[in-house]
Amino acid sequence: MIYISEWLPNPPGPDAEGEWLELFNNGDAAVNLGGWFLTTGGGKTFSLSGGISPNGHRLFRRSETKLTLKNSGETLSLYNVSGKLIDSSSYKGSA
Repeated sequence: MIYISEWLPNPPGPDAEGEWLELFNNGDAAVNLGGWFLTTGGGKTFSLSGGISPNGHRLFRRSETKLTLKNSGETLSLYNVSGKLIDSSSYKGSA
């Protein structure tokens, strides 16, 4: 199963240079992310590609995703190729 393992919406310095998110595959098989996508609470979408090895992590920097994460109250959601919600992570208040 693929999870949103970590994300950094409000890094020290410019957000455009430091924001990132990470996915984790806790399964025993590689997962192809082609057709999967991420959304933010603000309605931004990023289509994924590539894959994640078994028990592996994959880091996505803002420069790659072009997703702008809010510094106060944000939701990040992960959907599979069928459009099914696989994982979601959010916080309230300031990051």
